[in-house]
Amino acid sequence: MSSLPSTQQVWFQTKRGSNTNAIELNTQAPIPALEPEFVLVKVHSVALNPVGYKMMPALPSFARKYPSILEFDLAGTVVDPNGSTFNVGDKVFGICPADDNIKDGKGALGQYVLVKATNLTAKPDNISFEEAAGISLVGLTAYQGVIDQCKVTSGQRIFISGGNSAVGRMAIQVAKIIGAYVVASCSGKSAAKVKALGADEIIDYKTVDVVSHLSSQYASQPFDAIYDAVGSPINLFSSCTPFLKPEGVFLSIGVMMPKGVSQYLSTGASILNSAIRPVWLGGVNRKWIIYLTKSNKENLDALSKWASEGKLHSDVDSIHSFDKAGVLAAYDRIKSNEASGKVVINVPQ
Repeated sequence: MSSLPSTQQVWFQTKRGSNTNAIELNTQAPIPALEPEFVLVKVHSVALNPVGYKMMPALPSFARKYPSILEFDLAGTVVDPNGSTFNVGDKVFGICPADDNIKDGKGALGQYVLVKATNLTAKPDNISFEEAAGISLVGLTAYQGVIDQCKVTSGQRIFISGGNSAVGRMAIQVAKIIGAYVVASCSGKSAAKVKALGADEIIDYKTVDVVSHLSSQYASQPFDAIYDAVGSPINLFSSCTPFLKPEGVFLSIGVMMPKGVSQYLSTGASILNSAIRPVWLGGVNRKWIIYLTKSNKENLDALSKWASEGKLHSDVDSIHSFDKAGVLAAYDRIKSNEASGKVVINVPQ
């Protein structure tokens, strides 16, 4: 620790609000003191996630700690392993989970941050820090959704709604790695990229009504699972009986917030209403799951292994600077819903 600087630069959320009025760069923040089970990481790159800026105004001040370090996903170098299995100088990527951020203010967007050893994994040499930073949250969400929740296996069929979303791109790759047949929805503009990730078939949601198309084209070969990464179309679950097997699973990810909180609530209410009503009152006789991603060391290690083998790719949309202009531009980019890949901020070294 003696070779470390006495202070560092860290981006904090200081109050309830938005990324335009509630964040602040502290250029004289202390280096955090070690805590049991935590590793000190020198951060190279941080990837933004929609849940980051959507949490800023969502939680009341009494429900979280302020100031709290911004964002969750990072890649960097271990500077103090604190008795863990890591060594000084190890290149790693991982996640500062949202619950730690809410409870203790721990986050990713600083020069030196504390990360639980079980929330880190080795960064493969064949990918950059920027690429590695974008894997953790979306990778865990895809892994746990496809494998643990939907229990998709080799030869089964899965429909992924939102194939060009950050989670959708990862879910396609995870499903293909385990040998599933993948149909994904996206715009025609994104079709080539989504196909390149491994999708076997594409449905262009801008040229066809997705639910009508699924009902007419896939009733004879229904899916074993539907993975809804974007909460759209809103009637996907209520209309899924013709194209989802009776024993199939419809999964909604807990971090989805389509076009803001109001649409998220209306989508959730529509799904819940269809799920709990009896069939004779218009309910849907299919299993519906909504889940929140959990950090998991074994899952992170699997994602790292697949990335090292070239089976899993993390696309980078844009890279931004750590100063105020760069951070605001990064948030503008992710909020535009036009990013095709992860929006990354590089941290001063």
